[in-house]
Amino acid sequence: MKTYEGHWTNIAQNQSQSFFSASSSHYKSWASRLAETYSSDAFENLIAGPPKCAFCGHLATKRCSRCTSEWYCSRKCQVSHWSKHKQPCGLLNVAFSQMNIGKSDL
Repeated sequence: MKTYEGHWTNIAQNQSQSFFSASSSHYKSWASRLAETYSSDAFENLIAGPPKCAFCGHLATKRCSRCTSEWYCSRKCQVSHWSKHKQPCGLLNVAFSQMNIGKSDL
């Protein structure tokens, strides 16, 4: 904290320009990079074992059909988790669409 003392205004202005004043093309590019970085393939390579349900943690056999990034053990768990998953699911779906990535590519 002391390292940045007296610099907080400059830091805030820089972050404001970087994150809140960007053009729509900048946001699209950023979303594409995030989608590519956090694709389900990248995550699957990090998982040491079978997938677990995003809601209850049990062994999962089903995926979200929209973004394919979340795993579920049952329809009931997927429906219960939807309120939390809805926003990131939509963002991933838009990013994948903009990158022209089909579900079969994931």
